[in-house]
Amino acid sequence: MKTSQKISTIQDLISEFRLLKSRTAIISGDISLSYEEFFLSIKKLSSILCNIEFKKGDRIILMNSNRLASLIGIYSVINVGGVA
Repeated sequence: MKTSQKISTIQDLISEFRLLKSRTAIISGDISLSYEEFFLSIKKLSSILCNIEFKKGDRIILMNSNRLASLIGIYSVINVGGVA
């Protein structure tokens, strides 16, 4: 994976997802997401978390099985500075 910048945080990694566009990022059962779709899902949930005033340092428990939604949730919480 060629990157445009040094990746030192989860936020840097999430930003790089956008650059990989149509390459497959995740396959979960019969669901497949490109890096761009994964990036957009993370940004959407991150925005929702910010709208409900979830902020840096806040903690959240994600109670899901090993599913795609769990991965999006974890990345989104970390993206806004929370602890999952």
